[in-house]
Amino acid sequence: MTRSQIGWLSPACAISVPLLALLLSACAGSLHWEHPVTGQQNLAADREECRRLADDEAWRYYRPLSLFGPFTPFHHRFGHRRFWYSDPFYDHDRFFRAAELRDFCMKSRGYRLVPDAPEK
Repeated sequence: MTRSQIGWLSPACAISVPLLALLLSACAGSLHWEHPVTGQQNLAADREECRRLADDEAWRYYRPLSLFGPFTPFHHRFGHRRFWYSDPFYDHDRFFRAAELRDFCMKSRGYRLVPDAPEK
């Protein structure tokens, strides 16, 4: 059988792979941000500011291309072109970049991710 006859992903594989990932993620412990000096004192304000700054920067880099669509001066200069999105994962790139920037901002302020204390 060729790949085209059986399909790229069988239904059993399509169900079992996400299920396995879900089960493995349930075994992992959760993490929280902690500052070695101030503890949890400024955590909420710092986390919110880092989130705002990271989302702002990610939006600048991954702005939707539809802002430069057919109703702008650029349309007549360069002719008709595709303007809705560059690929199907365009927003996902922005989301992951914002998460990386948030983590970088928190680490640069002295925070670190530590595992939660085990429940007794």
